Amino acid sequence: MVNQIFILSKPVKSGKTTLLKSWVDAQDNIGGILTPDVNNKRMLYDIAEKTYYTFQTYNNENSIGIGRFLFENDAFNTAQDILLHGLNKQHSWMIVDEVGPLEIIEKLGLEPRLTQLIHAYKNHQVEGNLLLVIRDYLLQDAIDYYQIHQAELLDESFFKTDSFKHKTTQQNLIGLVLCGGKSKRMGRDKAFITYHSKPQYAHVADLMQPFCDDVYISCNEQQKEEISQYYKCIEDNATLENVGPLTGVLSAYRLLPQQSIMVVGCDYPNLTYTELRVLLDARESDIDVVCFKNTDTNFEEPLLAIYEKQCAPLLLKFYQNGGQSLSEFIKTVRSKTITVEDNDRLKSVDS
Repeated sequence: MVNQIFILSKPVKSGKTTLLKSWVDAQDNIGGILTPDVNNKRMLYDIAEKTYYTFQTYNNENSIGIGRFLFENDAFNTAQDILLHGLNKQHSWMIVDEVGPLEIIEKLGLEPRLTQLIHAYKNHQVEGNLLLVIRDYLLQDAIDYYQIHQAELLDESFFKTDSFKHKTTQQNLIGLVLCGGKSKRMGRDKAFITYHSKPQYAHVADLMQPFCDDVYISCNEQQKEEISQYYKCIEDNATLENVGPLTGVLSAYRLLPQQSIMVVGCDYPNLTYTELRVLLDARESDIDVVCFKNTDTNFEEPLLAIYEKQCAPLLLKFYQNGGQSLSEFIKTVRSKTITVEDNDRLKSVDS
C-alpha cells in the first residue's frame, strides 16, 4: 500500500483554487473538495461528483464567520460528508481546499473529519495521495498541529505540467525501490533508516508512486517478511547472487518483462519529487536508459534511472556474458544522462 501527503501553500487570493480546478479537470479518480469563486460568491465543489453547493451566505442564521465572510454551517457538514465518502472510495488523489484557522485554532469547519482523513493517510490505511491546501502564513502551524512533517511541498509548476498524466499516457512503467544490499558500510540496513518520519524504503516508494503504474520494493528474503505487510515486493532471485543492484533489476524483469522500470536506490535521502519528474520527462522513444549524472563526482547514477522495457533481454544477455555492473551496462546501450543544479539531491548515504 502506498500513499503520500502533499501540501500546496500560497498566499490568500493567489489563485490556488483556480490552479487546482484546471488540474483536477484533466485527471481521473480524484475526490475531495474545492472552494472556487463562482460569480463572486464562494461555492463548495464536490470533485468526484462534479457538483456545486452553496457555501458563502449573507444570512447570519445557521452560519459561521471567517474574517468578513459568512459561510453556511450546513455546507461544512456537506464537506465533511464528501471527505468521509472519499476516504471510503480510496481515490488516487484526495484534495482538501483549504485548511485554515477555523480547523487549526477553533477545531471547527472541516473538523473532526479532516483529522480522521490525515490520520488514515499518515498510517497507511488507504491508498493514493492526499493534497492539503494551506495558506502560507499558516503552513508551519498546520504542519505542527497535524504532525505532518513528512508531507512534501508542491510548487505551482507541478500543476502546470503533464507530469501526472503519465499514468495514462505512458503505460507500462513500474517503480522499483532497490533495498536488497547488505549495508555493510552503514552497519545497519539502509532500507529501514528513518530520515522522513518513515522507513526510507517507504519514503522512496511513496515518492515514486504518482509517476508509476505500480511500485515494488526489491528486497532480500529477510527484508520481505516485514516490508510485504505494506508494499508489493520482488524478492531477489536466488540464481542471481553477488551481482549487486543488477540482481534487483534482473529479478524484476524476469517477473515483468514487458515493463519499463524506474529504478531508485533506497539510499538517496535528499531525493525529491522534482528530480523524479525531471527523470520522467527526460524519456525519449529511441533511448534505452535515462539516468542522472552527478557533476561533482562525474559519476552516472544507475540507481536513479529509467530502464525501458527493451532493456530486459539486453540486460539478461549482459549478465550471461559475465557483466555484473549496471554502470557498465548503461555504457553498452543507448543512454542519456541528465543533471541537477544541486548535486546534494543525488547524494548516496552509504556509511
